[in-house]
Parts: sequence; C-alpha cells; structure tokens
Amino acid sequence: MRLKSVSELKNLNTERIRRAIQEKRIFTKSMIFRETSLSMATCGNTINDMLEDNEVIQVDREELQMGRPVARFTYNRDYLHVMGVSIFTENHKYTAKIVITDALGGTLRRRRCDYQEFEYADLLQLLSEELRTDPFIKGIEIGVPGVINEDMLEKCDIQSLAGLQLCRMLEEELHVTVQVKNDMDYMAYGAYHTRSDNRGNLAALYFPRDGKGIVGCGFVIDGKVLKGFSNFAGELYVIPEAFGISRQQQANAWKCRENFLKYAAAMILTVVASMNPEEIIIMGSDVQDGELSWIKNYCAGIIPEKHMVNISIDGEYEETYSKGLIKSALNRLLFPVSEV
Repeated sequence: MRLKSVSELKNLNTERIRRAIQEKRIFTKSMIFRETSLSMATCGNTINDMLEDNEVIQVDREELQMGRPVARFTYNRDYLHVMGVSIFTENHKYTAKIVITDALGGTLRRRRCDYQEFEYADLLQLLSEELRTDPFIKGIEIGVPGVINEDMLEKCDIQSLAGLQLCRMLEEELHVTVQVKNDMDYMAYGAYHTRSDNRGNLAALYFPRDGKGIVGCGFVIDGKVLKGFSNFAGELYVIPEAFGISRQQQANAWKCRENFLKYAAAMILTVVASMNPEEIIIMGSDVQDGELSWIKNYCAGIIPEKHMVNISIDGEYEETYSKGLIKSALNRLLFPVSEV
C-alpha cells in the first residue's frame, strides 16, 4: 500500500490500533503498544482520542504491585451500528431483507418484508423506519440485482429502480452514508470473509432458482472486490450470448437438470480459464453434493488437474450475502484506508 500523505499514515495507524483493540475484550494502552509495535505516544494519543469520541470506554483500573494503577478499556460496541439491505425478486415477487449489527458485527436485529410490487418509495420508507428505531446507524449497504455505473443503477431486475441514482437519492433523504453495489459483490465478499484464512482469490457463482438465464459472479482478488472499470465484471450470461446462445436458450437449461449441470460446469470453466481463482463457490439452485461431484468430473475432463481449482457449495448463501453487506459497511466506516 502506497500512502500519499502524513494524514493517511496517521489514519492507517489509527486503523491498526482500532483492529488490535477490537480483538481484545479488555485492554490497556501498553497492551496495544506491544500488539501494534507503534510508539507508546501514538498508541496513547490515539486511544485518548477514541476515548473522547466514545469509541472506547474505560472500565476500571488495574492495581499493580508497584506504581500507579493502570487504566483498562474496552471497545464500545455501540459506537456505531450499520445496516445491510438485500433486495431481490423471484417469481414476480419482491423481498427486502435487513440485518443491523453493532460496531463489532454482532447482530442486533433482522427484518424481512415481502412485496407484490416494489418502488423506490417502499425502500425509502423501510430504511426511514429503521433509522428512527436505531439512531446509532451510521452506514447502510444495499445489494441489488443490477449493474451500477457511476452511481446510476442502469440495469436492474427490479425494473422500478432501474435508471435511478439510488445512492445519491437515499443519502439526500436519510442524511446517512449509503453504498449500493451489485448483489454478487457482497456475496463474494461475504464468502471471502467466511473463510478462516482470508487469503487467496475467490469467485462466487450464483444460479437463481427461477432460471431466467442470468448467472451472476463476484470476484475477490487479494481481499478486494473486482469491479472492472465500469462495474460490469461478473455478468457471465453475456459470454454465451457472444457465441449465439440467447438469454432464453440459457434459461431453458433450468428445465432439465442434466442440461443445467452442464451449463453450470461451462460457467465454472469460463471462470477457471479467465480468472483462475483458488476457489469457486456455487450458490443457488439447490446444487447437491452428488451434483457437485458430477460438475467436478465434467470440468476435470477439460481442465488439466494442476490448473483445477477447489469448487464447493454454499447452502447458506443468504447468510453469506448478509455477512458481505455488514463487513463492507464496517470496513468502509472503520477501516477506509486499509480495507476499502
């Protein structure tokens, strides 16, 4: 990472201290000094600033055998809250799911709302209600099944939202920071942070149950979501169209399970040959373990073994989606230099 200014270096040091603090239930200034290898002055001044901002709370003083008692602190989980919102459509119905967490990612509240029709006004009302209930919410992440380019939701499965500058409109109405991204970006980001090592490159492929022939893919490269220069990365359904296979022909693959598995394998092969990530995660369409074996064998007949990646199924992809929303919100607000 190349830092451009002294201010950016200071912010990076603050994030190092914040991360070290969040990993401990109770801490002292000297503990953070040893953990981060930053100077005692930097650690002390930063923790004092966080104490003044109510980001950390002094809990007590530790009595020592020699010298003055040492102040002990804890991270304030309610320093801020964040809200993740996933909006999707299936079988001509619409659903908005909300999850709200504290500053450490602890879930505070979940909510699901189903709609026969879904308009911008419905989204605005839903978010407004949550903000009135929880004044600690400082950031909102919204995942949509669409393409966002320069803040414009230029293409979306939810037709009423297409063409809107959703982020700008909501920020002006709600007076809170908002980020809107393609749903696959959040699914892939959530999958990446579900892994214990948080290393390597990953692709998440989503095959919707309703079989509209629109396959989505999200990529995480070196811990960052790959967007492409216009946020169009991952729109895999375009590739078969380049070979004369229409969207409707792709959708027909869902009508026969064997054809669907061949189609899924073809999409996986496309990702392996183009991005070659270490891991590919399949989401949606209820792919079973036996079918996964069939897909792996199909791919193995085309891709040499040494180039074949690990392929797995995420049967809890909606939870993975929520995790990606929340992790993105927390990193955007608390770790904007090191993580965003």
